[in-house]
Amino acid sequence: ANSMDMVYAGSELWRPDYENSRCVQDCEVSNTTCVLPGGIVEDSATSLYADAATCCSTGLSYLSSELCEANSDPTSTGTGKYFQDAENGMCKMDEDDATCPVGYTCERATSNS
Repeated sequence: ANSMDMVYAGSELWRPDYENSRCVQDCEVSNTTCVLPGGIVEDSATSLYADAATCCSTGLSYLSSELCEANSDPTSTGTGKYFQDAENGMCKMDEDDATCPVGYTCERATSNS
């Protein structure tokens, strides 16, 4: 947004990213000071929150807060909890392949998993 020749760089507050089951920050994707840049909010009706935890518990309250917060943290390797993979008839651990314990079946959980 440009008002009176001023460039809006974003508030760095958090907003829901419904498609990816996480919260992202209101800032340019190239902004290196943001934990998880999600682009500039262009809709004044978008709710913004002080932190990812509040965004998850309020804006994405239908998800497990623990899952949402893990998805909102780019350094997270998963929750370590299990979820049902109905398509393959098994349970999988919510964990990155790189940190998956030997002998376990792991995959990062999303609301689509």
